[in-house]
Amino acid sequence: MFKEIFSHLDVGRLGEAGMLLFLATFVAVTIYAFTRRRSEMEEWANLPLANNSSASKVDEEARLS
Repeated sequence: MFKEIFSHLDVGRLGEAGMLLFLATFVAVTIYAFTRRRSEMEEWANLPLANNSSASKVDEEARLS
């Protein structure tokens, strides 16, 4: 049963589809990262080191956006 299904399946197309999906995701994340303001990126970079008051400020700003 599975042998018949896989014999008609063109596996090469699945690899191409996966590569295109990866490429589109990579380009979208790269564009997103390069279009952020520097101050916003610095806030994100300092977030693990921040006190809870700073973290809640970032969360509040995210909710308002």
